[in-house]
Amino acid sequence: QTSSKWKLIIVNDGSTDNSLQILEEFAICDSRIKIISKDNSGYGDSMNVGIANAQGEYIGIVESDDYALGDMFANLYLIIKEKEADVIKSNYYSFSEKLGRKYEEILSKIPYYDVFCPCNNEDIWSVTPSIWSALYRREFLEKQKILFHTSEGASYQDVSFWFKVLLSAERMICVPEAYLCYRCDNENSSVKSSKKVFCIMEEFDVIKKYVRERCFDSMFPIVLREQFIHYIGNYLRVDSLYQYAFLEKMKEELKKEKEQGHIVQKFWSEDNWRLLQLIIQDSNAYFESTNIDYLNKYIFKEYTVNYKLSELGAEKLIENAEKIIIYGAGIYGTRLLDRFSDKSRILGFAVTKLDDNAPKYIQGVSVYEIKELREYNAKAVVIVAMKKVAQLPVLKILKKYGFNLVISIDRI
Repeated sequence: QTSSKWKLIIVNDGSTDNSLQILEEFAICDSRIKIISKDNSGYGDSMNVGIANAQGEYIGIVESDDYALGDMFANLYLIIKEKEADVIKSNYYSFSEKLGRKYEEILSKIPYYDVFCPCNNEDIWSVTPSIWSALYRREFLEKQKILFHTSEGASYQDVSFWFKVLLSAERMICVPEAYLCYRCDNENSSVKSSKKVFCIMEEFDVIKKYVRERCFDSMFPIVLREQFIHYIGNYLRVDSLYQYAFLEKMKEELKKEKEQGHIVQKFWSEDNWRLLQLIIQDSNAYFESTNIDYLNKYIFKEYTVNYKLSELGAEKLIENAEKIIIYGAGIYGTRLLDRFSDKSRILGFAVTKLDDNAPKYIQGVSVYEIKELREYNAKAVVIVAMKKVAQLPVLKILKKYGFNLVISIDRI
């Protein structure tokens, strides 16, 4: 960092590799580095240990797979100090090793450099938490008792911290610059563990408790709106095996809040309000429209290739197939055809209905209406090659005609 007036607290959360040795080598060279080594206790507890050991006037956060540009804390410090703010927030860069950095302007709806109270600015509540692209006044965090939730699973624990900051801050300022580089190619960040499925619900239990204890009643409808948005994001993110259980629990929570009059329509977008009604009234319909993976695994009891899940199983099925039908004569289907060096097993392309303008052949392979191929329903593997949102009607048609060996893909 270009500023010399900083201290770096590194919390070594029970690492089992050479991390501690590397940290100690850096600490020998720079007296501003303090290492706290402890048994593994998770993200939230580790963050709280760091905050408890901080002695500076302001606190910044850098997570272990991200990095901060050299002038980040010097620049943010000058502004937060001048404006006497509780928190300053900037935009950030997303980055990957392959694609480099990309500017993410998450604060575009917030007037830059104006001091404001978050409880008087509805737009700031829709900003993704991104707690690491900010600087916090330490005295403010201590006075308001703002700490991280220490739930098991280390997922979404930044959410309750961020909402506590928004609820409690009286003076906040946003700037257009980006300093923090947020890594987006870490495969270990995806939520695949059953232990992490309901973590977001725990976070909002903490947030709502904080709202009630501090009597922020006027903000409760905003919190519930954001709860819905975070829940939908989590539902679409977790492994398909756990989606139904999460959706049902989500439905019951939202239904209860709505019946108690806590959900206020004027704070919601039209699309989200319609989606809320659908989930409360017919969660199964929403589930069927969004979970092609689940349908394919548990209705057809076969494999699905989506984000490389079960890819090896699908490849094995294709290798052993006597005949293959590619359902979809568009760009996905033709790209898929190119992947087959031996096209002799390709029975043909299938579409739901042929019209006068439809091609009869694609690269020498015949195009059929799917009902014409019903006689092959027991021995042909059908690969549904199209966008995920278009697959549900196709899967139902295949079920109707008795096809049992079905693979769906949504990317080539």
